[in-house]
This record gives sequence, structure tokens and C-alpha cells, in this order.
Amino acid sequence: MIDILGSIKLAEDIKSREIVTYGPSSSMRIGELPEGCIRCIQGEKIVLYTTGSCSVGCAYCPIPDDKQEVDSVFVNERAITLDTVGLDIVFDESDVCLATGAGITGGDPMEVPQRSIQYIKDLKNKYGDKYHLHLYTSGKFFIDNEILIDHIFEAGLDELRFHPRNIVAKKIWRIAAQAKKNYPDKLIGFEIPCIPQKEKEIEELILFADEHKLDFVNLNEYEFTESNFNKLSQKGFVSILSNAAIQGSNDTAISVMNSVKDKTSITVHFCSSGSKDSIQLVQRFKKRASQIKRPFDQISSEGELEYGRFVVETKQEFLEMIEILENEFDLDEDFREEFIIDFSVETAWYVIDEIAEMLREHFPNLQAEIIARHPIENGPITYVDPR
Repeated sequence: MIDILGSIKLAEDIKSREIVTYGPSSSMRIGELPEGCIRCIQGEKIVLYTTGSCSVGCAYCPIPDDKQEVDSVFVNERAITLDTVGLDIVFDESDVCLATGAGITGGDPMEVPQRSIQYIKDLKNKYGDKYHLHLYTSGKFFIDNEILIDHIFEAGLDELRFHPRNIVAKKIWRIAAQAKKNYPDKLIGFEIPCIPQKEKEIEELILFADEHKLDFVNLNEYEFTESNFNKLSQKGFVSILSNAAIQGSNDTAISVMNSVKDKTSITVHFCSSGSKDSIQLVQRFKKRASQIKRPFDQISSEGELEYGRFVVETKQEFLEMIEILENEFDLDEDFREEFIIDFSVETAWYVIDEIAEMLREHFPNLQAEIIARHPIENGPITYVDPR
């Protein structure tokens, strides 16, 4: 268990009903985290969007616009096709991220049940029972078709998370309770946004979950995204200045958790907005970066790839620069990458600092810079530092 989880596996800590704060972004928990959360925090899960389609229409939906309400499939940031090539990309992404499981989401994966069920089967067939799969759903599609729950568990799903449109959605509550009764060995719980001023409703949900022996209630810090900003702003929500979290969500979580800690025995977990970026995403980036880095790339503390780049103006200068790098500076081929399309050479960031001025003696208009980018396919450049 890595340090960011602190003492999560200590028996006396799990039995305690005290609120435990963990990680650099002050997430909180009472009891043991669900397995899906543990693996996410450690960066061990890929995110599989089996569809962007969702007929539920939650105002707070954080899914990016390019994925929302579109029946397309993504694994992490990679768009995939609905064929064996697409499946191979899912496997490749899992392998390159050193993943031990997947979070299946959307949209709502139950908008396309057969597709989602097939992915569950394919992933289990490929990686075996230890590959952990959890799935998010509104629960809407189980109202008239509860047999879908049988199908997803029979396919190999390990953990089911109900994410109802409204906190007090009693039909969905009852379906979740019945699912736990039918599948006592599976992890089943609720995951909802921690909306300010909704303490009473959230507490009622937690008490229901405890009464019916569900495993957990996850409270996600309420936050602004590009896709939900207008809707939430119109409702009067205001963000914390330092990040996208909405004011009052953290306080609501503390209030609720203090209220229910001695009334319940199930896990209650508040996942902070910063946790997703500063812990989960960074851990996944670091694992992916370690697999795709070139000999001269360095991995930053944020999991980004850092390297240097020289750019000249003409093809002739480009060819001359390569010759000089080889003969005058002994820069081996495996310690640089050449791009004739834009007359650039990429190498270690420190090489830029060491020889940029000497190269300018040959190429006065040389562009030299240090770059960082996300370690994903066609990952965005996050900063450029000219030298």
C-alpha cells in the first residue's frame, strides 16, 4: 500500500468510526475504502467510457463536452472503434498504464447494456478475476429491467455504484438494496455529489444504505467543469478561488460524516476535487509515463514528460544541426528524436541548457525550449520554457 493511503489497512483504523483525512487534497473516510477507490487512488485503473449517451440529464454532469451525449467509446483519452481493433486499443491502454482494473462509465453504461456487458467479459477473459471492474450507473435502466443487474454480475463485474439523478430517488434506493440482497458477496453502494445544503437528504441515503447492508456511500466534492459551469452558476453555486470545487461542499461532507459516524457501520467516503487531479490522475500519468518515455525524457512530480527541443528554420539547417549534434556534441541517435516536418530535434532538457548558446553560433535564429506534456497519445503541451 502506498503512502498516499496512509494507514488505511490498519485493522484498528478500519474499525474506528472516526473521520480519517488522507492525501494532499484532504479527502476523508470513515471505514475502509471500496476496492475500486483504492485502485483508482493508486492510479491502477483505466477509465472506459462505453458511451457518452445518457438520457438522465444530471445538471452537475462533469463529463467533457466532446464525450457528453455522444454514442462513442473512449478508454482514458483515446477514442476507440466498436471492433476488434478498438478492443485491442483498450488492452493496449490497460497494459501501458500498468492497470489492475477499469472503471466503466459514460454517459450511462446501461444505455448500451450489451456493449458494456461485452467489455466486462472481454476484460475478464483477458486479465482474469483479479482485474477489478467497477461500473457507474444512474440505476434508471434497472427500474423496468432489474435482470440487467444479473447480467452484469454474471459477466464478471466486481463493484456496482449507483449514481442517481436525485439524491432522494427511492426507487433507485430500493433497487440497490435488492441487488445487495441478491449479491451479498459483491460490492454495491451509492456515489453522489456532495451538494451544499443537502445534509438531510445525504444523511437519509447513508442511513438507508447502512440499514440494507450496502457497502459504501461515496460523496464526491461538488465542482465546476467546463460542461456544467453555466447550469451550476445559474443555480447560485460559487467556486472556491483556489480550484473548481464549490463552496460549502467540504463543510457539508464534514457535517454529514460527523452526524452518521456513530449511527452506521458502512464506509462513508468524501473524495475531494483535488484528489482526482493531485492523486488519481498523477499516479496514472506516472505509470503511463514510465512505459512510454524515451531514453532522454524525464518524468516530473506531476507525471508529465519533460524534454528539450531545438528548432531551426530550413531543411538545410536541420541537416547541418543533426551533423553538429552527432560530431561536435556526441549526441547519440538514441538520445534524440528528429522531426523533419518542422525541422526540430528533441532531446534531454538539460542538453538544451548545456549547448543552446554554442549551437546559436551556427544558427543565430535557433529556437531552444524545455517542454512538458501529458504522457498520453497526442498529449497536450502544458508548458514551454524558452532558453
